[in-house]
Amino acid sequence: MEENNQNTETTQPTNAPVEKKPEPKKTFLDFNASWPLMLVYLGFLIGMFYAQKSTYTASGTGNTYSYTFVSLIIGLLVTFLVYNLGKIVFASLAGYKISYISILGILFDNSGKKVKVSYDIMAFFDAKMQFVPKDDDIKKNPHLIFIGGFIFELVLVALCVALFFILSFQKDASTSTLVGWYVLFGAIYGLVLPLYEALPFRQDSATDMFNLLITASSDDKMAFNIVKVNERRELSGEDFLIPNFADYDSYYKAQTLYPLYLSYLYSNQLEKAVAVLDEMKRLNKDLPEEDRYLSPSESIFLRYLIDDTAGADKMYMMLSGDDKKAVTTPIQLANYRTSLLVLGNITSDIAAINDLLNKFNKKINSAAKSDRIEKENNLFIQAYSKLKANKPNLGLKDLK
Repeated sequence: MEENNQNTETTQPTNAPVEKKPEPKKTFLDFNASWPLMLVYLGFLIGMFYAQKSTYTASGTGNTYSYTFVSLIIGLLVTFLVYNLGKIVFASLAGYKISYISILGILFDNSGKKVKVSYDIMAFFDAKMQFVPKDDDIKKNPHLIFIGGFIFELVLVALCVALFFILSFQKDASTSTLVGWYVLFGAIYGLVLPLYEALPFRQDSATDMFNLLITASSDDKMAFNIVKVNERRELSGEDFLIPNFADYDSYYKAQTLYPLYLSYLYSNQLEKAVAVLDEMKRLNKDLPEEDRYLSPSESIFLRYLIDDTAGADKMYMMLSGDDKKAVTTPIQLANYRTSLLVLGNITSDIAAINDLLNKFNKKINSAAKSDRIEKENNLFIQAYSKLKANKPNLGLKDLK
């Protein structure tokens, strides 16, 4: 695997987790209140909306709904931009750069030498911005990233409050006071974003306060950086950084287990690879919800690999509906081989298989040449050959 230029101990997998340990207990930080809080925030916005409308109505202003709605939209938009600008500025000060930005389905990928732009309508409602340490230096401290947005938000609120009081004491009070209220309510609407990020819960995605608390130790800071570097390298095609922690019992350390598993799979050390999958299963609650299917997905692949087709089919059928969907809609390059085998052995969907082949070829051809890319290509070819031999009725053609 590719070595990190910072001479860390993360270049060689030397200690696969093997001991049988109890499952970790959930803590306060693991609480996910995304849905209840969404209702609270919605109620807050509706309440403020009618409070502002009442203020305008009492002053005799017309078009109160339009004035209030514009204030709501502008307040949320300005806060979103200012908060994330704060993260960008402080991330740069901490030695990080933007890896990618995804908004309204448009992905601005800065993982390689040039910025690539792509569109995915399925990600239309996602808004993500990812940072990576410059020069892939995993010893950097990410804490400034998590507080940068709060600092810029405080400055924004202070300016809005000051502007409200200044406008309220103007001679033309009927107009300036309404504008002051307009500015003040816009700032209040925008508080929804920093209030969400200030909660110390994981939520559907980790909040800034959660990240600040969960990366208190040096190992967790390093694990955070390894995860972000590997996310960038997944996009660029470079080899992953491989962790070497004494234990993996935390949010970001648990996420470094998948590259560790892949390193053993690539070197055909299947016993160690299975041990890592067992550790991923044990630490399931520490993994992000979107990554929890990885362990069963790879277990299914390994069963197909040793020709235990019945066992693999049974494991897939026992998955939840969401996990089944995740297995058959690959995102990472390593997910395509399991998806191929499931589609061929269980659904026998020729159209889906051909679509998968086209997507895999497009993805692997766009990636930088590396040891990981070559080995994933070989594993995919191996999976395809097995499927072609075991399912002649599918009429699969030889790969070019």
